[in-house]
Amino acid sequence: MEYRRPERSLRILNLRSRRDMHLLVHLSLSLALAAVATVSVRATPAVAQVERGAVEGQVVDEDSGLGIPVVRVEILDPEGRIVASTSTDSDGRFRVEELAEGPIRLRAERIGYASTSREERIVGGETLVLTLRMPSEVLTLAPFEVGARALARPAELEGFQERASRGVGGTHITRREIDLRSPGRISDLLVGVPGLRISESPSLGRSNRRVSLAWSLPGQAGGRCPVQLFVNGVPARDLGRLDGPGAMGATDGVSVDHLAHPSALEGIEIYTDLASVPAEFLTPDAGCGVIALWTRLQSR
Repeated sequence: MEYRRPERSLRILNLRSRRDMHLLVHLSLSLALAAVATVSVRATPAVAQVERGAVEGQVVDEDSGLGIPVVRVEILDPEGRIVASTSTDSDGRFRVEELAEGPIRLRAERIGYASTSREERIVGGETLVLTLRMPSEVLTLAPFEVGARALARPAELEGFQERASRGVGGTHITRREIDLRSPGRISDLLVGVPGLRISESPSLGRSNRRVSLAWSLPGQAGGRCPVQLFVNGVPARDLGRLDGPGAMGATDGVSVDHLAHPSALEGIEIYTDLASVPAEFLTPDAGCGVIALWTRLQSR
């Protein structure tokens, strides 16, 4: 008698066989793709590691050789684009790392100094060490020429406004106080400021007032000390000071009334102690303190 497998069982076996075949084909394709990918990865050449370079140095005053703080140092590529920037520390030192190999131009800028630039080349894996010398840029102010010679910039006024809001280290006279007091001359705003001395000088035609810093030592009579004058962050030479035999010296004070009318001012900063003078006002001529005038922005 001949045995026949049930038809249902044959269909099940056929289904299982086809499913196994599909799985086998899928597995074979996966292995083949993995092998191709492995070969491709191994065939890809490794990218060489490019070493970066660095530059460090000091920015100094061309005349005194002393380091200049708060100098903005920029690194520019051959197309003139700024690729990195930093500021000098209290000794005028700076460092910039991770620079691509090739030619660069360094540019140093600070209020009160002429902009200085220098062409150099960065070498991968090495540090370029250099010194940048900046010539001072003293502004001589003729009477009532403040606005034409030294215009305040928004960023600089923001610095003044920030220091005034903190009220630390000095005396700050804002535009609001100037409007409230309606002074006839700048020296009127300085009367009564602690540490300042206002003296009369009839020999001056433009103003008979001079401003100096008062100081005294234990057991000694008080005296006068030089003061550095700034207009919009730029050192200003006092035209009211006389030179020559018998002339008044720096300790006799500076004349401020000829610089501008109070209505042209945005504010005044007075620092009667060198320890409290902001870094941007520290110069060899700072003497015992600083008076900084800020003019109002011109409307465009």
